[in-house]
Amino acid sequence: MEKKIGHYSLILIFILALTSCQPKEKAIAYGQDQCQHCRMMIVEKQYGSELVSKKGKVYTFDSIECLIDYLQTDNIDENEIALSLVTSFNQPEALRSVKDSYYLHSLKLPSPMGMFLTAFESEEAAMAAKEKFGGKVMNWDNLLKEYSSLK
Repeated sequence: MEKKIGHYSLILIFILALTSCQPKEKAIAYGQDQCQHCRMMIVEKQYGSELVSKKGKVYTFDSIECLIDYLQTDNIDENEIALSLVTSFNQPEALRSVKDSYYLHSLKLPSPMGMFLTAFESEEAAMAAKEKFGGKVMNWDNLLKEYSSLK
């Protein structure tokens, strides 16, 4: 019986070790965390974003444009990124994948770094905001393609 318990204990330790090494998001500490790119304090909850490396290192940003600018530098290897996350304008308490979000470029919604980019949790939410504020709705891939022309 003791050998079975020892065997199960080893399996449990192995499973715990595997799950504890998984990269995971960390809630942004608004008013405390600094943007990795521009070094400004992150204060606006509707615009925070985050990268998590495969080793679990978390990089926080005060805006979508700082996240993209950081991705376009040589500061981080894209192959080392486990998670790329943004907060939604309508649901700022939750981080969500950049690929699952939609983005509105509207001159009536100023973002912290002045590029007027705002993330939304769905295409429908982004289209509703477009009806109210005007602008252009994009998915992540389109945003990356058009980013330099938005500057």
